[in-house]
Amino acid sequence: MQAFNQAALPGQGTAAQTMLPPGYWAHDGFFTHDPDKARALLAEAGYADGVQLRYYSNADQSSQQAFLRAAA
Repeated sequence: MQAFNQAALPGQGTAAQTMLPPGYWAHDGFFTHDPDKARALLAEAGYADGVQLRYYSNADQSSQQAFLRAAA
């Protein structure tokens, strides 16, 4: 997550543990960041090898490239 923040938002991002980052009015801390649990749930659902996601953005091309490099 830190690599993504540095690539996409150098010095301006905060790693969020959920879809809603800390400081956002609807953030309540209910969800936690647990990659091992996420992998186990994906495997249980029949996606042990992961999933492919399609990413769409209206950001400029350099921002998209930074995001994709960090997410890979």
